[in-house]
Amino acid sequence: VAALKLLKKALQLSPNNAEAKKLQGICNSKIEEQLRAEKEAYNNACKVGTKDALQSFINKYPNSTYRKDAENRIADYELWTSALHSNTKTAYQSYLTTSKYLSFKDEANEKIKAIEAEEEWNNIKNSKTASDFESYLEKFPNSPHVTEAKWNRLVLLGEEFYSMSSKDLAFSYLNEANDIKTLTGSPWSHFNSLKQEREYKDIGRVRSFLNGLSTSSEYYNPVSNHLALLLARYLGRTSSDYSMDEALSYAKDASTKSAVNSYIHSAKQARSQYNRQMNA
Repeated sequence: VAALKLLKKALQLSPNNAEAKKLQGICNSKIEEQLRAEKEAYNNACKVGTKDALQSFINKYPNSTYRKDAENRIADYELWTSALHSNTKTAYQSYLTTSKYLSFKDEANEKIKAIEAEEEWNNIKNSKTASDFESYLEKFPNSPHVTEAKWNRLVLLGEEFYSMSSKDLAFSYLNEANDIKTLTGSPWSHFNSLKQEREYKDIGRVRSFLNGLSTSSEYYNPVSNHLALLLARYLGRTSSDYSMDEALSYAKDASTKSAVNSYIHSAKQARSQYNRQMNA
């Protein structure tokens, strides 16, 4: 700091002095480095939280801007230690109302919040209402029960949508919950059922499964018919003749061929209507 003051005087006399500007930059850099080290030392002393640690900081940095805070913490130490020993919401609230310096104000509020989070968790942990867990997550985002609260919320939402036959939403919530923690009981049964249904409707999976079957397998024709109907349902005015023929080629019985032909007919009608509109 003393060097920086001298350099500023030098630059007033010689504003374009390159060497002085270079040294000024070095001084500023070193001062920033010292301030970072000082702040880190203060934070470490606060983390230890003892009188000795705080006094050691004052001894090492007697001119620090944090000195007054450290001295206040030492003066506050007995009152804060007493609150910590009791570790109750009442004790921390008492500290906040009686402390002269409130050096541990943030810590006291955090402790109160943690106690309230635990009390609230005990009240709602067996709840069957997803909104209870949603409110808890909004109110206590740093609670150690956050993961469990998220899981409960997702499971309850998944089960709620499953009961309403909203299968996509039910699968989405239950799948997300299962990624956090493996589902059990009814939620697992419902999730597994939805998962199998989605895989059954997945053309790629059905085609791959069919390709792995022998033509003599008892499952070959039923799976082939299922694939024919899946392909047919995706036919529309932009579908090619090849796509239509492909869907029909997988149909193995009369009823399936009839259903596929019905989809093909609708797709061709839509194509003709679109072409007429475009020509017009």
